[in-house]
Amino acid sequence: MICSAYHTVTAADIADGEYVNTAIADSDRTDPVSDEATVPLSGGPAISIKKILTSVGPFEVGDTITFSIKVNNIGTINLSNVLVTEETAGAVIDSCDPVQGSTLAAGEMMTCAASYVVTQDDLDLGTFTNVASADADEVEPVSDDVSLQLAQYPSMAVYKFETSTGIYAVGDTVTFDIVTKNTGNITLTNVMVDDTGTERALGPCTLNEDPTVIPLPAELAVGDILYCEAYHSVTQADIDNGDYTNTAVVSNDQTLPETGTAVVQMVQIPLVEIDQSGHIASGYDCAG
Repeated sequence: MICSAYHTVTAADIADGEYVNTAIADSDRTDPVSDEATVPLSGGPAISIKKILTSVGPFEVGDTITFSIKVNNIGTINLSNVLVTEETAGAVIDSCDPVQGSTLAAGEMMTCAASYVVTQDDLDLGTFTNVASADADEVEPVSDDVSLQLAQYPSMAVYKFETSTGIYAVGDTVTFDIVTKNTGNITLTNVMVDDTGTERALGPCTLNEDPTVIPLPAELAVGDILYCEAYHSVTQADIDNGDYTNTAVVSNDQTLPETGTAVVQMVQIPLVEIDQSGHIASGYDCAG
């Protein structure tokens, strides 16, 4: 008689390094007899790593993101000199329990706390990915990562101011400052200023308190202020209207265009000139 039998390998079998199976045969006319078979099981070293985000956003520049890193000995032998490394520039391992370089027996775990300080580049990108790896003398390194979205709030404010002083006459020049400020939390790129209400070319532009003239399009970091000069030559129509309204439009790659408007008052001076001439008729005495 030939019989087939089966066994499902368990974690305990792997930990033992072998599986011993015993079969017993019996009949009505004999005593029981038995035999056993020993199956060696390959165990060996193995390691796993899991990285978890432990802080809650939204995150701004300078905020600290924290992580928990869990390293497990999932093999059947001790792992010596277990080390956890942050692969992302700027991220640091703050502490580990047990300490870095410890030995982990089969089934044991090392837990590490890690942190990272958010930069402007991270916010401009809108995402951040952090990678950590685990290693030991008996295994090849393994790694895990966490990715998170960073909230972006692009915005800008535009103002236009009259910087010259009237009273204006036809042909006089009115000067303006167009002021654009990055009021959001990310860098604004390809910033363009269009002074649509005047026939004259836009004047020089400078950034913050630096008097150096910069070309457009410009790039504005968070909090940067762009100053551009603008000009208008007064016309008779401006004076007849009693004022001149000028609007500048500023655009960039991250937001909808914004406008800034200045209204310049024109002083109207009505003047009537009388030219009177005549003669004295004969027969009249001017004195009487």
